[in-house]
Amino acid sequence: MPTAQPARRPRAARLPPEERRARLLDAAIHVFARRGIGAARPSEVAVEAEVSEATVYTYFPTRAELRDAVLRAVGDHYYDLTRSSLDASAGAPLAARLGGLIEEIAESVERDPDHARVWVNWGAAIRDEVWPAFLENENRSIDLITSLIDEASDDEGRRFLERSHPEDLARLIIGTCETMVRLVLAGHSPETIDRFVRSARVVLFDDAPA
Repeated sequence: MPTAQPARRPRAARLPPEERRARLLDAAIHVFARRGIGAARPSEVAVEAEVSEATVYTYFPTRAELRDAVLRAVGDHYYDLTRSSLDASAGAPLAARLGGLIEEIAESVERDPDHARVWVNWGAAIRDEVWPAFLENENRSIDLITSLIDEASDDEGRRFLERSHPEDLARLIIGTCETMVRLVLAGHSPETIDRFVRSARVVLFDDAPA
């Protein structure tokens, strides 16, 4: 009888290098979300992307480079989300813009839970190889929100500046967003998330949305 041949992994379609790297990075984010920053391995990314492990190492020569690329992508994702939310609400009252940012972050978890899981894991990983990058990324968003509050010229903005330092309020908003992401990932009901958002707006802005 003929000897059965082992099944071969199907060859990945030939793609431009930029597209191949982007697909590998998407696969890596999914693996890091599922396995954690400390446990995810290039071999697992290869399985997820349906390519050889050598292909992963072609684009990310070491595990550290793969990890750092994932964290940069997640950091950029949340910074871009913060900027786009604030830009989209330009012209609205300050409390509405900042409250809208909190709601947008909550909704983004449902759309993209992998980025959210990596972000939460990253924020809890107080290790020399990843913690400074998390703080640097977080400070980008803090600086963005601080500038928005500091430059507010309406009566509401001046009221904020009278009672809180802009940077302190920005840190409280970022901390609120991080807490809310954890609530969503933990499976709390939409009613609980909505109640938390309303409470945050009252505490931070003396503002209860209708």
